[in-house]
Amino acid sequence: MAMMMRAFAISLVFPAALADLPAPGEYAVEHLTITDAGLEPLSGVTTRDYVITFPSNSSQGQRFPLISYAHGAAGGRVDMLAYQHHFNDLASYGFVVIAPKSCFMGCPAPKNASKALLELSESGGCLPWVDGPQWTRFVYENTRAIDYAKNETAKDSEWAAKIDWSAGVGTAGHSMGGETSVQLASAMLAKKYNVKAMVCEHCLACLKTGDLITTPAMFMTGTGDYEVFPNQVKDAYTKDTAAPKSFRNEKGRGHTEMLDLLVQYNPAVARHAAAFYKVWLNGDRKDYYDIVYGNGSTSFCHYADMYECEHDMGGMYKTSVEIVV
Repeated sequence: MAMMMRAFAISLVFPAALADLPAPGEYAVEHLTITDAGLEPLSGVTTRDYVITFPSNSSQGQRFPLISYAHGAAGGRVDMLAYQHHFNDLASYGFVVIAPKSCFMGCPAPKNASKALLELSESGGCLPWVDGPQWTRFVYENTRAIDYAKNETAKDSEWAAKIDWSAGVGTAGHSMGGETSVQLASAMLAKKYNVKAMVCEHCLACLKTGDLITTPAMFMTGTGDYEVFPNQVKDAYTKDTAAPKSFRNEKGRGHTEMLDLLVQYNPAVARHAAAFYKVWLNGDRKDYYDIVYGNGSTSFCHYADMYECEHDMGGMYKTSVEIVV
């Protein structure tokens, strides 16, 4: 989410094509902010808030998968308000969304960290501006959030009692949060936290690259993104050796299409992400499967004018939409 206002200006210059959007989710939602005080040694953060969004009109005993959301750079303070529309849309499909509100431009160095660890986290050279050398440690704020939700489930907190842990956990990351989502979808953390699906929203997998991913994944970018360029998102998609995986580069869409910035907001980001989670967390193979992998007018590759879009289903088949320049 770096240089957010510049990306907003670009979105006004390059408007996206009109889209045929999928229907919104069926649930009314509620959100709250909860403080989790205490040092997280691996991130160096001493206290953080979680923005939690969940269905509020579900039936008694109904359970929903948990989505851990990692914000972009400059998104861990008041800027988190711009994500709330996106969180509401995700939760309306039947998910509990938890988003750590910390690590504004990356996480501080852990106390007493070794020189080798600090040198590794500060290296890079893959960013067009010096923006977030401490991005990779943000994953530990998200793993802490998942653990917090589990502890609250045991305490029978109202929102946490709605989580269906048996379905698995989904992860999503925007911009800086891409490093987090890639790590959560890696072999070690995916197994530990039962992560079963990953969504990349204009995310930058820089030090932690797409080859780490072991779960089904969805990658979204647009030709109007001048913060994390489409070829950088495509690089993460290409390096991802797991399948199924999907990639779209929509004509005219900018870096902050999931943020509530006047004409900027694109509800299809949440709707396609939710459909993807419905498939890989809830096991849907009908309506939501078609929204992701089908050819209908509201589907991932066909709801709007695409520069490039494809699904790679691994050994089964690969489909793509022809590039139109």
